Amino acid sequence: MLVDADIRLPELLTILLPEGIDDGAVRGKLLDDHNIEISAGLGPFAGKLWRIGVMGEGARPENAKKVLSAIKRCVG
Repeated sequence: MLVDADIRLPELLTILLPEGIDDGAVRGKLLDDHNIEISAGLGPFAGKLWRIGVMGEGARPENAKKVLSAIKRCVG
């Protein structure tokens, strides 16, 4: 995990991007093709991680599976 457990937000998932992933291109494809908006990293983490909210509808298992499936299609 990126931050210590005592300051971690359970409603925010951060994903470190592997080398070779074009942050903006993949997030743009997710938005354009799947209507899924994922936030970019900020400051020193710009282009290096994604921030995904997991509250409300985003926390439902079927929606989480849709997001993961869309990411897999856009990255692979």
